[in-house]
Amino acid sequence: MPFHFIGSFYLYEQLKRQGMDITILPVQEDGTISPYQYEQAITEETVLIAVSHISWINGF
Repeated sequence: MPFHFIGSFYLYEQLKRQGMDITILPVQEDGTISPYQYEQAITEETVLIAVSHISWINGF
């Protein structure tokens, strides 16, 4: 997950310790996550989806 803001992962880890189920989708070779991956990961129990629109590394 090189493009998602690294600081967010500390929050996700803390939420996991508090009993929340956290799913992190793997990035494909081209640096994207496919709509199919989202479709498979989102359930009726999903309450939050965090998506980076801009890379924290290069600003694009």
